[in-house]
Amino acid sequence: METMRKVLPATATLSSRLLTELTRHGRFVEFDQGTTLFDDGDACSGLLVVTKGRARVSKQSPDGRELLLYEIEPGEFCVLTVNCLLGRTRYPAKGDAVEEIAGVLVPGDLFERLIASSPDFREAVFKMLGARLSEMLVLVEQVAFARLDARLAALLIRYGRTRGSVLVTHQQLADDLGCTREIVSRLLTSFQAQGLVTLGRKRIELANPEKLAGLAEEG
Repeated sequence: METMRKVLPATATLSSRLLTELTRHGRFVEFDQGTTLFDDGDACSGLLVVTKGRARVSKQSPDGRELLLYEIEPGEFCVLTVNCLLGRTRYPAKGDAVEEIAGVLVPGDLFERLIASSPDFREAVFKMLGARLSEMLVLVEQVAFARLDARLAALLIRYGRTRGSVLVTHQQLADDLGCTREIVSRLLTSFQAQGLVTLGRKRIELANPEKLAGLAEEG
């Protein structure tokens, strides 16, 4: 029980009965890097709370291009899963393990009881839903109105802020932006010529984060 309390702080005030049920039915799971956690159209069986690693949720177009919707870091969960569980619908997007992932899988029926019985658990879920909704509104604004160079600059700043040097391929950036690798490569070459970044093999150093941030705001 104490292990479950540590990895899921939102369960701290659960009754002994519910915590026992969560400990008995909640499963500690692991996924290798590159594993597809769920695909567009899949049924949802439970809520995965990530305790280690990172996942990405994306939407794919009919021609194979992808657009990054959001990432899931340790201590977070997929809000689309919450939507599927509460609405009893199927996944409308795809989730992949960017890194090796460990987490706790909460079965759907138990998730519903936790939502109904635990104020802390319910608050954590709705707080995450609110945060993701705000992010999605920003994404819609960027896709609809921002220039692609500004969106790329903003993405590099975000990645650099959370993980230092940006360890990513041009194709991964293209997938995140929903464009082609060739366009991203041209933009990055232009950024390097302007002294904004230094390009390496699967690594991008932010040579001038201030000017890069300024470009992101211009979009």
